Amino acid sequence: MSGSTNYLSAYNAQGQLKRVVDSAAERERKEEKADAATNDPSKAATAESEEGKERDNKGKIPPETTRDLTPFRLNRSFVSQAVLSEELREEVWKRIMKDSKSVREVSAELGVEMSRVGAVVRLKEVEKEWERIVSV
Repeated sequence: MSGSTNYLSAYNAQGQLKRVVDSAAERERKEEKADAATNDPSKAATAESEEGKERDNKGKIPPETTRDLTPFRLNRSFVSQAVLSEELREEVWKRIMKDSKSVREVSAELGVEMSRVGAVVRLKEVEKEWERIVSV
């Protein structure tokens, strides 16, 4: 899925993303609860507002959970960090190399660990050097 990790542990045996299946099951439970609440007039208003929220989220993929970020199913204590988008990596590089900000500043501004900021800058430099060599 775009913008998401793709670890095998995040999928069930049928190849479905577990968090999507869980979300659908939760939505079904809420719908059943809302149906039961519509029979009780005192709970009808709350059920209608929850139903509207559910309709808005129906087509969206739920956010990643810790289970989705666990690539090794036998090692549950290892949780990987989220993948940084190309836009964010470019922004990190720009702020360090063009705007002359410190790694600490960029880390605090963007909420990315300092070690990752350093790694992103080094990798972007290698990438840009490669582009300069190839374009010659």
